[in-house]
Amino acid sequence: MSPSFKKLPFRSTIAFKIISILTIFFIAQGVTLVLWDQADIVNELQYGAQLSYKDVAQPVADELYDLIGDEQDIHSYFDSIAINFPGMELFYVTSEGRITYQASFVPSTLYKENVDITVLEKFLNSDETDYPITIDIPTATDLKYVFTTARIGDVKENYGYVLITLLEGGEDVNVSFWEEYGRIISRALMISILIASIVGFVFWYWIVRRINFIDQVVQKFRLGENQVKLDSHFQDELGHVANHFNEMITHINAMVEELKRKEKSRIELVARVSHELQTPLTVVHGNIETVLNHREKLSSENVDKKLETIYGQIKHLSEMVQDLSDIAIIESGQMPLNKEAFFMEELIESVISEYEGLAKAKNMKLVGEHEPQQTPVYADPLRIRQVLLNLVSNAIKYSSNDSNIILKVAYKDNQAFTSVKDFGIGIPEDEQKRIFKSYYRLDTHVRKGQKGTGLGLNICKYLIKMHDSVLSLESSPNEGTEFSFFLQCFDESLLKELPTK
Repeated sequence: MSPSFKKLPFRSTIAFKIISILTIFFIAQGVTLVLWDQADIVNELQYGAQLSYKDVAQPVADELYDLIGDEQDIHSYFDSIAINFPGMELFYVTSEGRITYQASFVPSTLYKENVDITVLEKFLNSDETDYPITIDIPTATDLKYVFTTARIGDVKENYGYVLITLLEGGEDVNVSFWEEYGRIISRALMISILIASIVGFVFWYWIVRRINFIDQVVQKFRLGENQVKLDSHFQDELGHVANHFNEMITHINAMVEELKRKEKSRIELVARVSHELQTPLTVVHGNIETVLNHREKLSSENVDKKLETIYGQIKHLSEMVQDLSDIAIIESGQMPLNKEAFFMEELIESVISEYEGLAKAKNMKLVGEHEPQQTPVYADPLRIRQVLLNLVSNAIKYSSNDSNIILKVAYKDNQAFTSVKDFGIGIPEDEQKRIFKSYYRLDTHVRKGQKGTGLGLNICKYLIKMHDSVLSLESSPNEGTEFSFFLQCFDESLLKELPTK
């Protein structure tokens, strides 16, 4: 069954958000620029309108000059112009500035009865470089429009002025401004969408597409496909993330493999321990049952042998339980360590004494070698004794009969170097690195039927490491094995490193 991937809707993607933000940004920028230049646009439109119609008032003034004295004809003439030119509003202004006649296509109310004559004279005495010139509209309260004007008659006769304002339709400056503004906004909108789309596509191609690929790889890993990898050749932030992701996947896979290995070792250990527990328990059960049920038929010698057998099996069980307990404490990180000063030679002699009987049973000899001058070491004697017992026990198990096992102590640079050397079957070179792992046992040892949990050397390695030392190994097949480690010699300054008991 192929894995199913969750896909985000487009409106929730980074690309959509970037395109939207860029579109809004460019539109806002376009509108801001238009509003910023609004005065220039209005001036340009007003200038064009005033320049186009600057001479329109003069023919009207000439015609009015002929109609002076006939008010009815003046009204009729004004109305006819307003009807034929709906974009104009006409005013007859006296020489004093009073409005006497007014006409427009759309009926309007005259709010101001006077006009500023100086503005009209300014227009008459100006040229195109002075445009635009605006005037207060008599039919509005607060509007200024461009205009054109002409004198009726000459200066001496002073019959007044014709004032024409450009109001509606194509000649309305405000309407023209908003038309121009709309065109600019439309262009800004189209250009903004185009730029935002291009930027969004580039952003998607270089960033979002790679983020989507990272998302797919992460989902594959989440669904159980652990052999995934991201392209990390880009020298940017995403390449940096991809590189760390690949390292994380490698680390997780290594951890998973290690957990699998440990779980497999634990399962094998349980099976092996169950089998090894069953054997001594069966022996103990059988011997005790024989002694209890047939005591009167057994000689004292037979009873002693059976008791020795029971003792040996119980001791073996005790060792296995102790190993399991120690490894549990080690893996929890709570192994205690109580250092004190003691003589390594005395500890070695104690170990030799304990295993001397077992060695004699195989015609072996335990030999202690040390210098005449003894120096105390500073360590945990209980844990170092546990290490030596384990190493000597292994040496006895895997050494040939009639051989020696040497326990040696030598001093150098304020350190005591201790070693346990046997002349047994040895350890193959390809297995020497694995011999210290938890639950690991050599195949050759298993084939020989030797008892053990595969925890002893791992425990020894950890205990020696707690003493800031290293458990070293030198071995050759069929020639023997030597384990060695060093301990710090006692110095009163070392007492300051640990809290007083």
